[in-house]
Amino acid sequence: PPPPPPPPPPPPPTPFATAPPSALQPVVAMEAKAEGKEAKGEAKEGGHTFDLVYDSPSFPDMEVAIMKEWEKKDTFRESMRRSKAEGRPEYMFYDGPPFATGLPHYGHILAGTIKDIVTRYAHQTGFHVERRFGWDCHGLPVEHEIDKKLGIKTKEDVMEMGVGRYNAECRSIVMRYSGAWKNIITRCGRWIDFENDYKTLDTNFMESVWWVFKQLYDKELVYRGFKVMPYSTACTTPLSNFETAQNYQNVRDPSVVVSFPLLKDEKTHLLAWTTTPWTLPSNVALCVNEAFTYVKVADSKTGNNYILAKSRLPFVYREKGKKLENKEAPKGKKKNKKKKKKKKRNRENGTPRENSTASAVSPSTSKKRQKVSEETDEKESGAAADGPETKESGAPREAADDKTPAE
Repeated sequence: PPPPPPPPPPPPPTPFATAPPSALQPVVAMEAKAEGKEAKGEAKEGGHTFDLVYDSPSFPDMEVAIMKEWEKKDTFRESMRRSKAEGRPEYMFYDGPPFATGLPHYGHILAGTIKDIVTRYAHQTGFHVERRFGWDCHGLPVEHEIDKKLGIKTKEDVMEMGVGRYNAECRSIVMRYSGAWKNIITRCGRWIDFENDYKTLDTNFMESVWWVFKQLYDKELVYRGFKVMPYSTACTTPLSNFETAQNYQNVRDPSVVVSFPLLKDEKTHLLAWTTTPWTLPSNVALCVNEAFTYVKVADSKTGNNYILAKSRLPFVYREKGKKLENKEAPKGKKKNKKKKKKKKRNRENGTPRENSTASAVSPSTSKKRQKVSEETDEKESGAAADGPETKESGAPREAADDKTPAE
């Protein structure tokens, strides 16, 4: 019998540029196959099992298409329903919620991506993970927004307004940016429940926090300590590092000068200057610097004597009308007074001052000046003379065609 004919050659591959745009071809193929329809990805005579890959895909378009598919099938909630129905063990994940008074930034997105990876991994390894979005409504950020809105400066303003009304104003802005948060977090692909969210101002949340604290206290895991903290005098509360950095700025703080009377002489006081007066109750000593100069002055207004650093005199006595009297005169003060009197007497008699340009010079100085003047005249006359040698110095002159200038 004659040999069978050779098989027909395969059709040429479709160029990438002419491939139809589709971001979910494999997903659509699997869905169509599940519904009993002809699958796009199914092998055909002379066709390809999978669709071709583009050389320059649009990842943002692919992300949007995937999110639409998730929304259409309710993929996140369906996975939660199935894991709960299967009776999987619960995976507890404690998430620090963001403040409700601002928009998300890079830090929120980065931390949220890591949290999403952890919870997805737990779900895919056999756990049921309840993921609820939370809102931090405590702390100063919410109060700060209301203070700016209502012009509140001190705690007394809050008490005059009423705590109930103040709290109502704070609650009114808690969900101001909830829509923006939902759009941005969902766009990043994070699976989390915004419909069943929680707020830290909810009573059940606050009671749960106190319950946890009580368990720690009963197990003697709570202790009382002391720590230096930033403090807000307007809000009368310590500040966290985050709250301190929100409005950190360099300002000119007022300072305080405190007088400490001596035990042996109550009219003589030591002055201490400080920009942190709240530390005064804990001070146990006054220190001096051996490299500084200290003075003792008599204040005519108070009648007391004050000992302080000499460099601080202009600061302490910067007001007009106060007289200074140095009790401890430094060495050489009498000599300085004699010099001042002598200068004053010379000015009255018409005698020129020592530092004046018209002051007399000694004979030796006059001779030196005259000699320097003569040498200068000789150099000038020698430079202007013609001929190979100068009569004054006898040194040969430079050649006329030499490019190096004569010294």
